[in-house]
Amino acid sequence: MTSKLTLGIFILAGLYGSSFAEEKNPSSSKQFDTLYSLLDVYKLAYKNNAQFQADVANFKSQKENVPISLGALLPSVSVSYSLTENYSNPTVFTNDKTFPTYGPELSASQTLFDWSSWKTYTSAQYTLKANAIVLAQKQQQLISDTVQDYFSVLNNQELVKVSQASQKWNKNLYDQAQQKYEVGVIPVSDVQSAKANYEQAKAQLIQDYNQLLTSIYNLKQLTGVTINQLDDLKADFPFTPPSPDNVDKWLSIAMVDNLTIVQNQFLVQAADENIGVAWGNFFPSFAATGTLSKTTSFQTDYTTGQSESLQPTTGSIGIQGSWNILSGGSDYATLKQNQYSLDNANFNLEQSKRTTEASLKQAFLNVESDISIITAFEQAVIAGKYSVDTMQAQYEVGTSTIVDLLNQQQQYVQSQQQLANSKYQYINDLIALKFQAGTLSMKDVESINIWLANTKNSSAKPTRDKTCLLYTSDAADDLLCV
Repeated sequence: MTSKLTLGIFILAGLYGSSFAEEKNPSSSKQFDTLYSLLDVYKLAYKNNAQFQADVANFKSQKENVPISLGALLPSVSVSYSLTENYSNPTVFTNDKTFPTYGPELSASQTLFDWSSWKTYTSAQYTLKANAIVLAQKQQQLISDTVQDYFSVLNNQELVKVSQASQKWNKNLYDQAQQKYEVGVIPVSDVQSAKANYEQAKAQLIQDYNQLLTSIYNLKQLTGVTINQLDDLKADFPFTPPSPDNVDKWLSIAMVDNLTIVQNQFLVQAADENIGVAWGNFFPSFAATGTLSKTTSFQTDYTTGQSESLQPTTGSIGIQGSWNILSGGSDYATLKQNQYSLDNANFNLEQSKRTTEASLKQAFLNVESDISIITAFEQAVIAGKYSVDTMQAQYEVGTSTIVDLLNQQQQYVQSQQQLANSKYQYINDLIALKFQAGTLSMKDVESINIWLANTKNSSAKPTRDKTCLLYTSDAADDLLCV
């Protein structure tokens, strides 16, 4: 009994770790009782997600490539200062002399024509645009991950509720079977069948709790915050077809707005500019240069002890040109290499269009089929409930076997599980459709958020029901709740 009790407490303590502490420490209940909406969770993810913040920092770093490349086209100014101690050996014509020379020098240059530098700058601009699209795509992925992780928790919570109800139902049937067997009404095989299904229901509950724990951990990894309560969907959430309800219109939108396609378009332009960079190796370059210096020189004659000071100011201005005539063929090879890179970029663009078309059509069909699946499972749950009640009544009067009743109950539970999965799969598929179309934004988060049950009260203390785990000991069945 002790091991099973420990297991039950461990599962609940892991799932709702602060729930036990809040009774002893009332201050901890504030964080535990906070109800988070989808919009709340997305804001946390946007602020705290380590991977997204790394992507933002990486974009800011790559953004500096534009002013770096522009620097080669702008004026360059440098200042230097020299200090020299000069000494001359005496000759028959001169005396022994030593004298210092010092002074500043100002140098400046301005590129007049450098085709490679200019094309490097324009290529960097297109590359920056491509990198900006990558960051926008990362943000769309963050929205998608937030929605998926958020509703994964809700989905698993619903599966836990189904498993709890199934375990309770199977426990009651098992108790009834034992009582009937003790008075000789049913054979022992019926008791064993009821016990087998009861054990399966307990195992399923533990499995569903583990999945719930995993989804909560994933949400914490996304947001950096432990979130214990999420606002659920309203009962009248509309499972409607996508708008527009035409796959060709969605495809037209995707060909313009899909971020992978847009990114590859900019990469094609950047690759084209890189060909210009290679061509620049065959052209001369010209730059205007100028220098200005003032040198102070003191000369001392040790024989006479007299010193004389010279302070000439000199300057120069001119145009410097250079032309790389031959570099062993490497310039030509670089040109060919960049041309192949342009071909690669064009093929990548075409492939991204084909991939987007296939993925978008699949996402559209998934949303359409999800609606039909939800309708079918809703009816299956209704029919399953009636069938279980009817079969149980027939079992009570002896017109059906316990195996028939258990099979019907299993089908009913499966219909409930499939309905729960299909509801949240619809939302994920709808988000995937907008992701493929390139239109996914925070507005989509807000549009889903208004269909949550407690939208106006999010980030407030809600009234919550206790969550219970039924576990079995050798002596009795106990219910542990938090």
